[in-house]
Amino acid sequence: MSENQMSKRDIVAKEIEKGGATMESLCAAADCKYASIMSILSTLRLMGKCAVKDVPVKTKDGKEEMTYRFVTADEWDKMKAEQAANAKTRKTSAKTPEEQLAMAEKKVAQANTAAENAAARAEKNPKDPIVVLKAQITKLQKQLADLELKEVKANIQASKKTA
Repeated sequence: MSENQMSKRDIVAKEIEKGGATMESLCAAADCKYASIMSILSTLRLMGKCAVKDVPVKTKDGKEEMTYRFVTADEWDKMKAEQAANAKTRKTSAKTPEEQLAMAEKKVAQANTAAENAAARAEKNPKDPIVVLKAQITKLQKQLADLELKEVKANIQASKKTA
């Protein structure tokens, strides 16, 4: 079958099997956009041909891009499970007291700005129940942020006393 008669899926699979296929080369070979290649890779996964990023290479314009290779469905599942496990640990990483304080102060500043803006909108349009309710909500969020900041400061003080 000539390349003109091959489906884009087959062209992408052939390029990956040859080795050294980057996203750029896959787009050029299949004559389609990034989103189409991603769709094709999803279809290939359903067929048991799971493409994963492999080795970084330099492209013509000097950028670094990853090549693709095929792995088995079991290897794919294992890799995805590892990625999910790592993502969970990153999200729950413990913050230092200084980081917690900075985040709480930032949250208070954002809540203050939001409350001021919502109050101004409510003053301009006091008959609109949605605007008034949003102003009340932002006021409560501001109070909550203030309480969280106080709690963080109290925790820092308590940890300094025990240290």
